[in-house]
Amino acid sequence: MSSKYWEECLNLRIDNLGENHIKTAIMYNNLSVIYIEIKNYDKALKYAKKALDILEKIPEEENELIAIYLAIATIYDDIKNYEEALIYSKKALKIIKKNLGENSPYTASAYNSFRINLPIIKKEYQKALKYFKKIS
Repeated sequence: MSSKYWEECLNLRIDNLGENHIKTAIMYNNLSVIYIEIKNYDKALKYAKKALDILEKIPEEENELIAIYLAIATIYDDIKNYEEALIYSKKALKIIKKNLGENSPYTASAYNSFRINLPIIKKEYQKALKYFKKIS
């Protein structure tokens, strides 16, 4: 399904459920992931931030923030803004540890997203190896 159709679905969702509904946020995140895949990072970040704005207002949906934070971290990682990627990965990891535990599959994603990549970029290989062993 092309991004055009996803955007049409998003408009229908907004018309039916409103801008600040959890399902609208999920649709924004889905669009973000599509744009990440086609390397349109400006649009990916735009949609991810819209999803984030909605979800930050819905405390009972805190776990949904994990996917958004990791998507934003991926965008920043792909455009080589590693410091911003680190910020969002840490936010995801905090929720993961609090709500899902250290052994959650999401934990490895969050660690991989910043604990390995950033030290390698900074040539801190021992630190990267430490975190790699933690998720292996």
